[in-house]
Amino acid sequence: MSVSNCTSVISRLATGYTDSYPFLVANGQKVRISNCEGAGRWHAVSTGGFDNVVNIVNREIIVTGCTLSSWGGAFPGDFHGNTEHSTYANCVVSGSGFILGGDYNSFINNKVVDIERTDVDYVQSIAFYGSETLGYNFTISGNIVECAGSYIANGFGKFLDVQKVGSANREGNMIISNNNVLFLSQARPFNDFVIHIFDDSANDPDEVNILIEGNAFYNNATTVDPAHAIRITTDESSASDNFKSVVIRNNLMSKVGINV
Repeated sequence: MSVSNCTSVISRLATGYTDSYPFLVANGQKVRISNCEGAGRWHAVSTGGFDNVVNIVNREIIVTGCTLSSWGGAFPGDFHGNTEHSTYANCVVSGSGFILGGDYNSFINNKVVDIERTDVDYVQSIAFYGSETLGYNFTISGNIVECAGSYIANGFGKFLDVQKVGSANREGNMIISNNNVLFLSQARPFNDFVIHIFDDSANDPDEVNILIEGNAFYNNATTVDPAHAIRITTDESSASDNFKSVVIRNNLMSKVGINV
């Protein structure tokens, strides 16, 4: 199925419609959404549906060349946990960023523009958020991110936050490469991390490789907290509770540390 050159906008005044999606794919495969504009108080593009045995997963969902925004602080680009082998590419996203989804998904050459929010009581501004993740097979490459400094709370990753992965014992390769990330605020970001990967799943991530390469992270904060770092840890629930490999190389980092 293909959806192209369409506009779907839910009014920013429609406060009662926080669960309305401009574009929604439920238990679908081989879907293309291209050159569309979506805006609303919730996810502009979302994949979902049911994950029972009788329902197919969302697979090969390609969202490309779209302009997506959220009035209410939700993530405009969303993959739920029953989504795999799908991609956001060449999109412009404002208000917040993307939800990674299940596994084997990629986010290529997008622009994420975070904004200060005054119209909501909370903010959810993270560029890439690992909600409902089932593994570590994600590629985040070539994205440009401009962060104004409005985030959920302390202790999250502003550029990338992945926690509570469902099946961390399977093989995984997380690739974070060639992204340009600019934190604009001098007063913020709070005590958040830049990249936060914390495995507290029941299974050890001993077959998972993480590569962070060729990125530029610029922190414009006037004062720098030790938390402003790339932080990769586990809950150390067993002696073997470690990642197989973590490689951080050839990155340009201004006022950003490393905590592994």
